[in-house]
Amino acid sequence: MLRLIFCFGLIIVGTFASFWGPFYALLFYLWNAYFRPEDWSYGGLIGSLNLSWVIGLFVVGSTALSMPKYPLNWRVGLLALFVADSVMGVVTSEHVDYSWGAWVMFAKVVVIAYLIVVLVNDRSRLRQAALVISLSLGFEAAKQGWAQDRKSTRLNSSHTDISRMPSS
Repeated sequence: MLRLIFCFGLIIVGTFASFWGPFYALLFYLWNAYFRPEDWSYGGLIGSLNLSWVIGLFVVGSTALSMPKYPLNWRVGLLALFVADSVMGVVTSEHVDYSWGAWVMFAKVVVIAYLIVVLVNDRSRLRQAALVISLSLGFEAAKQGWAQDRKSTRLNSSHTDISRMPSS
């Protein structure tokens, strides 16, 4: 129950921060992507909210409405060529049904990567984005460590003297 309260508290803070601007919505998206609150809480309540999809749409929409300066240079051109090449690969594939789902996930990653390029446009924002990613991964790693520690403790306490090889 405490994990659920903790996750909902962070979701509420991130939701309100997202209304400050598209950059803060992007930070909320990055937190959600790396922290994965649906894995922290028990039950499917947070998972049923489809936070990644909702926050992603909000980031794209708020960025489009804020009309930032979209960089168009040779690097963005190469990214566009790469996306076009991947579309051609999917369309001409013998297994379009199988590859299309993977391409859609790839396209989402490309959109968020481009929005990072658009919205993280100075050193302060780069530091904030790196801090959010680091903290999110740190919490996730701590959770994984706790889960592993609890499992190893449980396994070690289940061993008995009977299961050991007798000494001769």
